[in-house]
Formats: sequence, C-alpha cells, structure tokens
Amino acid sequence: MAVMNRILFVDDDIDILRLLKNGLKSMQDEWEMHFAEGGREAIALMQQGSFDVLITDLLMPELDGISLLNAVMKKYPNTIRFVLSGASDEEIKLKSVNPSHQFLAKSIAVAELKSVILQALALRDLLDNEALSSLPILSSTYLELVKEIQSPDSKLSTIGTIISKDVGMTSKILQLVNSAYFGMRARVSSVQHAARLLGIETIKTLVLTHDVFSQFEHMNLERFSLSALMEHSQKVGSYAKLITKNENPNESLVNDAFLSGMLHDMGKMILAQNFSKQYSNIQYLADHSTAPLWQLEQETFGTTHAEVGAYLLSLWRLPNPVIEAVAFHHQPTRCSHQMFSPLTAVHVANVLTQGDLKEQTGTKAKKIDNEYLNTLDFADKLESWRDLCTKADHRGDSSN
Repeated sequence: MAVMNRILFVDDDIDILRLLKNGLKSMQDEWEMHFAEGGREAIALMQQGSFDVLITDLLMPELDGISLLNAVMKKYPNTIRFVLSGASDEEIKLKSVNPSHQFLAKSIAVAELKSVILQALALRDLLDNEALSSLPILSSTYLELVKEIQSPDSKLSTIGTIISKDVGMTSKILQLVNSAYFGMRARVSSVQHAARLLGIETIKTLVLTHDVFSQFEHMNLERFSLSALMEHSQKVGSYAKLITKNENPNESLVNDAFLSGMLHDMGKMILAQNFSKQYSNIQYLADHSTAPLWQLEQETFGTTHAEVGAYLLSLWRLPNPVIEAVAFHHQPTRCSHQMFSPLTAVHVANVLTQGDLKEQTGTKAKKIDNEYLNTLDFADKLESWRDLCTKADHRGDSSN
C-alpha cells in the first residue's frame, strides 16, 4: 500500500478548518489530513511525525504563523510551507516571504487549493524530497513589485523605489539593461528610466530572473558555469521575444516569451546544486556521447531540468504559457497545444543560441524539432527567424 501524503492545516478559526475539511473530503484516500487550531497545536503534531505540506494562517494568538513557519523551516526543512491568510497588512505578508514557499489568499477556491497542493507534491516527488530546503524563493522585492504593478494607481516612481531598495538587484538590472542585449543608444542610469524605455513587464522579468540566479551565485561546481548559463538564458529570452514579436505582437504573448526564455534552464541550477556529483557526471557524459543532457537527466533522476523548472514555476503560479514553454522546450511535441506560443519561440531560440553555448561550455549543439514546426506549418519560417536574430545581434538590439 502506497504511503499517504500528510497535510497539516493550521488556523485559529474553527469554521475555516471545517470548511477545508469538508471541501477536501475527496482527497481522504490520498492524503492524511490533520487540522490544528493554532501554532502550538501544530508544533505538537509535527513532533509526533513529519508532514509533507504545512498550510497555515498568519494572524493567530500565542504562536503566530510567521513564528510557526520559521520554526518549521529550521526543524523540518523538507516540509512544503504555504501561507493561507486573509491578512491585509503588507508588512506581515512580506515577513512570511522567506519562510514560506507561497502565499495564498483565503479567497482561493478549495478546488484551486487542491490543485496547488498536488503541484507542490509533484515537485517534491520529482526532487526526491531532498532539495526542498534549498529551492529558490520569491523575494519580498518581487512580490512587492507585482503588487504595485497590479495596482490601478501603479507609478513608475514607486516601482523604481521598490527595486532600488535592493542595491544588488538594481546594479544587476542596470548592468543588463545597458548590455548589448538591449542595444540602448544612451546609458540608462535608473530603474525608472529603464522601465519607461523597456516596459514594466520587462523590468518585472529581470527582477524575477535576478531573484533566481542570485540564489545560486555562490555555487562552485565542476563543469557548471553559472555565468555562461546566465548569458545563454539572456540570449534565449531576447531571441524568443524577437521571434514572438515577429509572429504575434500581442504584448502578453511577447512578455511571456521573454520570461520563458530567461528562465527556461533554471532547473539545471536546482539539479546541479542538490545533486552536484551526479550532475557533474552526466554533464561529462553529455560532452562525450551522442545523448543530449536532458535525456541523461531523465535516466539519472527520473526527470529533467525542464520539468523541475516548470514545476517550480507552477508552484509560484506563473502563467501557464510560461510553464509550458519551460517544461517542453526540448520536446515541444509533448505539449497538447499545437499552435504558435512562447514554447515555439523558446524552442527555436534555444537551438539558435546553441553555437554560442557550445563555445563557452563544450555542450553539443541541439537540433530543431522539425516535426513540431511542420505540425504548426512553420518549418519555412526558421531561416527568417535566424536572420532576424542575427541582424538584431549585429545591431545590438535583440531585446527591443
């Protein structure tokens, strides 16, 4: 008999716990669910046996949710930690960012909550429960930025102020904005200026990308170059954005393509950090055999960097087109949606940049999935896309 996943719900409101218990009855055969009326009762339950998932309110007497999350993060780092709260105090919500994997509003439908938990458990299973304590997390800066962007009174000055509070992030974003990828005619000296020139969504993507990569910057592994991966990701994002603009200038689609390209290989960092020796071995094999890296990952871990990255993005509840593009960028025919999408742009962009990546890391160049492009009736577009990206490189404006 399979071992059941253990889920712990914590809230001082008995009615909320009753609502969750009734709403999730359909999961009784798959989940062993416990319901604690406060933080102290939750700690007592965890001392009796570990839980796979913790879902807690923030505002509770005696032991509040933030204290509970911090205690669980320290003592039970493999437990997936969610906040389920109706708290409106932004300071309290931001304090929960570091010890939790995701913030959920109490207005969330029970069916959606169930889906979020299932996705989180799938990610845990993929990583064999060993890497959860070191998964990248969304920074308070990014969450604050998203809130401001979604506000009807959003202002560029406020966005600049939010980002500028993180000196390292500001420096990295300006460094990237002033690089050849964006082809600026004059130097950009402030985040506000960058947002005016490039758009708020592009800045949001750069903040999220910095969030992810900065959490691995101290990683020092044989056969793994974080700087080369970052440069490759920037180029894939830039190419994907150009290709999408050429086919469908819809702003949302273009933004999703850029974000997908920037994060398409984030799963490599997670696997390399948590399984360093094994990952170094499969990178060596990839360099000295005909098998692609993702195939060797599948044989070694039972999953690939594409799937690991996609599951984490689903945990963060990023748009589905982004998740699909990351998940299937090596195997686009596996995607159920056979139409031009960010996946198409990222798959092609990833192959078009492989010559550069090969020079930097020794990685073998990848091939276009011609079956996929033929299905979309886009096979004759490949050369024009290649020319588009090459010309943009020569002009130094591949992200505009």
